[in-house]
Amino acid sequence: FTFSKRHRASISVSDDGLTAELVENGERQLVVGSRGFDRGLHYWECKVEKCSHGSMFIGVASARECKSWNQALGFESYRATLHPMNGETPYGKYYRAGDTMGLLLDLDRGTVAFVREGFEASFFDSGGGRPTAVNMGVAFKHVRSDGNTHERGGRSRTKYWPVFGMSKAGDKITLKSCKWLSLDQGDDVRPLEALKTPELLCLYAQAKPAKPQEKSGYPGALPGWLVAEAHDLWRRLETGHHSHLSRAGALVAVDPGRCSEVGLAAGDRIQVDRGTALVLGVGPNGGVWYKVDGEESGAWYWSKEEAVKVAKTAADAAKAEAAGKPPPPKAPTEWPCPVCTFLNPMGMLECGICGSPKEEDEEGGEDGVIALGEPGGGGEGGEGSLEPPCEKLLLMAATEVGPAAMGPDAFSAAFLAPRWSLELDESLVSMVNALCDEVGLEPEHLRAHHISQALTARDTAREGILAKYAPEHVAARFALLLALNKRYARLVPLIDLDPKDFYGVGMVKCSSPRAPSPPTASTSVLARWASAIRRLIFKRVKVGFWKEAIKATETYVSPPLDEYESPSDVPKLRLNRISANPLSLRDLHLDARRKASIFGQLEKEASSYADTWWRKSYIDIQDAGQQRAFYVKFAGEGVDDHGGPYRAVFQSAVVDEPVLLGLVVPCPNASDSKAVNRDKFVLGTANHTRRLRDFQFLGKLIGLAVRHSLLVPLNLPSTVWKPLVALPIDRRDLVAVNKALVDGLRMVENCNDERDFQADLGGPTASDGLARIFGQVGVKDGASEEPLSFENRSAFVRQVESRALVSGGRELSALLMGLAAALPVSLFPLFSPLELEDLICGAPEIDVNLLKRVTEYEGEGVSAEADHVRYFWASLEQMNQNQRSKFVQFVSARSRLPRAADEFSMNFKIVEPKPAAREAPDSHLPHSQTCFFTLSLPFYSSQEVCFRKLKYAIENATTMDDDFMNRETWGSN
Repeated sequence: FTFSKRHRASISVSDDGLTAELVENGERQLVVGSRGFDRGLHYWECKVEKCSHGSMFIGVASARECKSWNQALGFESYRATLHPMNGETPYGKYYRAGDTMGLLLDLDRGTVAFVREGFEASFFDSGGGRPTAVNMGVAFKHVRSDGNTHERGGRSRTKYWPVFGMSKAGDKITLKSCKWLSLDQGDDVRPLEALKTPELLCLYAQAKPAKPQEKSGYPGALPGWLVAEAHDLWRRLETGHHSHLSRAGALVAVDPGRCSEVGLAAGDRIQVDRGTALVLGVGPNGGVWYKVDGEESGAWYWSKEEAVKVAKTAADAAKAEAAGKPPPPKAPTEWPCPVCTFLNPMGMLECGICGSPKEEDEEGGEDGVIALGEPGGGGEGGEGSLEPPCEKLLLMAATEVGPAAMGPDAFSAAFLAPRWSLELDESLVSMVNALCDEVGLEPEHLRAHHISQALTARDTAREGILAKYAPEHVAARFALLLALNKRYARLVPLIDLDPKDFYGVGMVKCSSPRAPSPPTASTSVLARWASAIRRLIFKRVKVGFWKEAIKATETYVSPPLDEYESPSDVPKLRLNRISANPLSLRDLHLDARRKASIFGQLEKEASSYADTWWRKSYIDIQDAGQQRAFYVKFAGEGVDDHGGPYRAVFQSAVVDEPVLLGLVVPCPNASDSKAVNRDKFVLGTANHTRRLRDFQFLGKLIGLAVRHSLLVPLNLPSTVWKPLVALPIDRRDLVAVNKALVDGLRMVENCNDERDFQADLGGPTASDGLARIFGQVGVKDGASEEPLSFENRSAFVRQVESRALVSGGRELSALLMGLAAALPVSLFPLFSPLELEDLICGAPEIDVNLLKRVTEYEGEGVSAEADHVRYFWASLEQMNQNQRSKFVQFVSARSRLPRAADEFSMNFKIVEPKPAAREAPDSHLPHSQTCFFTLSLPFYSSQEVCFRKLKYAIENATTMDDDFMNRETWGSN
């Protein structure tokens, strides 16, 4: 659409209808778009050329003749929405001159949301901020276009028209004609399609492992519609015609083969101002689609002309790097005066203080290499096209997927591989999960060559069994699993996943025949089936609706009118880390230790907060994207909380202190040199109600950390993780934490000779050993205890094993109650124990190669080829895992990293050293900014010096003291 020609004289519209400007001051003015929408999903973008604080309005109106801001639904430029009935409500982020604003109108769901693409203004970012694209969430709900009664008694659909408001002379806005998407979805059939899925869940949930030498009929007769869907997915797997969720909220099918038309290739990773962009393919609109790592706003596209510029710039950079001459960093454009330079965000074109203009760079653009969305930008619609290039822009028919090398019959024969079993499907899912983490792709975006390469690369015992099958058989089974997963993802949001259905009365359930599990209280058949096939569902599919549930259960935090102020309902907690030093805590008795610890200080402040408080997720503009529920003030430390101190609180209270407080204790295997899992911890014992409250509060802290994407390395065994996902535990789990107990039980039950039994286990001398190993010397019956004998040995084994398996159940139930305050724990039973552990704890090992992939270099003389940077990476490779964990703690205030590059919320950054460290670098230590995941690295002369300085820094930096001079008495409260 363009701007309507029906506008007031005070508004000037360009000849092409794409730019509007307010030429004289007056009351708030509106200009309306030339096209209205009454159904479907529609997204458009506009460039804010010039505006002042609160002088611009972007939204929709239900009347084409709308004249007032108060009659429309919109977003004002001082961070507030305006509703005809509800007035102004704080929302989103400020937008300024130079920003790109997108509006997403979804009339099928009845919502309006806004996307902002522009620079994040922050005085604390050494790079001066960088542009990001952020979907600010739903601003308006219940926006419906039907149900209105026509004058003649019929029914008509209400159209919503794009509207743009200006109130200050000079305000100017431009429509980005080539950057929009529109889809008329008609009636939403997804709920009806989801009703087919229970048949599929039942089929897979009732499948049983194949017995040796048994011909496998797994999983049974498959519905024809599932085979057809799997065949279509297989064709996409072969050709790469995958679908990606776009910024506009709809799936877009792309063709990776056409990227060569502009000098790119699908899978290329290109550095742009917003981060690392992954090239996906060419969409139906002719644009080259890409996704920036770490951005959750979705995929977006370059026009053909823009993509050519991107490819040329990337090629030039690669040539310069190969020649050992990386291009110099682009110098930021300066404002006429230092005050303007300091106070204005990078994206502004005119100073908000003195009004002086900023000089434009000759080569600009929103991605540093191109100018996104210039008017008349082409695309399939041609030069300056204003109409859709096709009626169904986002839809791609099956015939467009590409040639089918394997027809439906051949495909059916391929996935019906001989002796294929449930175990093989589970192995395939496990392989795909690891593969997706390695390459940073979703399962549906993998190509056939990824599967083939993975089959030859895997060397684990479980995944290696797949290698004996032909790649086409494995690819066909993968396509079938993809079809199952897609159906599963549609159905799960419609299932009532009540925690009571899974956990019942007892938290810990046993599957041992010697210790029978209590009956489940589940009443939902669909919930049981969804949980039963958890090992056939890809981890990223489950994490996808986990994130949706996290967002849906979030407690709204009303943002302050000034985005640099703190919200009134996000408290600031004053904590003393100096008095909570672990060395000091060890000298105190337990009650005093608990009071002085960070855990105890937090519990004193926050234990009375309602459960809704634990679901808050506020992002301060100065926090580099870190979510939070409170601010931190460390007594005696000169540090401002912009994310690093907040993360440090959880590292102390959840990871370091529970051992000191007895909330977790070393498992019995820790003292057995022949046992496994000697490094594992089990939950301590709660001998009174207050102690149970401690476990519940620990659960709340863990839940809050997970909600805010903070990984907490809890080294807990399967006896904790399996009950949390509603799976029973058995003797195999018990031997992993208490080998001596299981060995003793085996000795008792395997003693088949009464004389040997009496010699080994009879008499008073054996009682001491029985009490030490088993915790009892006989079979208990109420208050009485019958001594162990040859006749009752089986009852003794059952009783001891049952007691050992369910021990810790009260403490685990309290921990789950705490987790439930912050997290949707009803989704836990959809994960496997290892997947839940991975979701909460992250990767146990620090992958240096992964960290390299997400590293940026800033400053003069700082690049991947610089000597001191190579010394740094060599030093990190030389460190053991414990030292690497300390390094990650040193630079980010957390001790673990995500498993995949696309899961990092911010990239690691190596910057030039401070001026004082330039003259004699070997005499200076490295410096970090934990809030921004940044390391200031001196130009060390050798790898030996670099390793020594890094090692000293990570082992001795226990406080944060570089933001300001602190004059408090250390250790005071």
